[in-house]
Amino acid sequence: MVDTCKFTAEEEALLMEQIKYLQSELCSIQSSFLGIISVPVAVYGLLLYYALQQEGEASNLLFVLMPFLFSLSLFNILKYTIKMMGLDAYTRYLEDQLNRSHGKSLFKWQSHLIYANSYSLVGGVIQVPCFVALAIFLGYKFYENIGSCRLFPHCQFIFKSLLALEVVGLLYMLLMCALQYGTVRYWCGQIPMNGYPAGRVRSECPLFLLSLYEKNKDRPWVQKLSGFVEKVFGREKPQS
Repeated sequence: MVDTCKFTAEEEALLMEQIKYLQSELCSIQSSFLGIISVPVAVYGLLLYYALQQEGEASNLLFVLMPFLFSLSLFNILKYTIKMMGLDAYTRYLEDQLNRSHGKSLFKWQSHLIYANSYSLVGGVIQVPCFVALAIFLGYKFYENIGSCRLFPHCQFIFKSLLALEVVGLLYMLLMCALQYGTVRYWCGQIPMNGYPAGRVRSECPLFLLSLYEKNKDRPWVQKLSGFVEKVFGREKPQS
């Protein structure tokens, strides 16, 4: 962790402005979640009703395409959840810095109380069975109908391959979601307050991968892999 120091009045004002911006950004994302979740649910209901009422090519095509529509909704939910968790972690870090600078718990919400009753965790976990049930149903109907798909040549292979890529992408996003809070907290502690961090954090690479690299960079297999990547892509290894 970076050593905590006393901040000047000007520095505290800048940190306060940053906290206000982060909180407004969090509120903006939360307000958009209602549309992100409720609208697709209504659309899925209508599509399922229509698909079950139809026969032949129309029903076949709908059940082939619906898993991709479902994954679009999940990607949007996970994307904004990851961003919110990063903003939350950074806000907590800034509040901790100000609290330590004053030697008092001036800020309590983000640092102590936001997860007090675990409503965010419980609310998220309760939704998991719903998504799993819908995913199982759509997956079953997809493989039931893909054999009859004749939309264009090789469409069965293409749709199966694309769906496999979607599943891999969703698993990757879930991993990022699980690690984002801790990763942002880790990098907040690694970046010095009195130094410009542009050369230390490479934003084109996910930070949780950089965190794993920093913790294991002395291992022989990591050094070999890093040398291979540097040779192939012609980029420098992340600075320590």
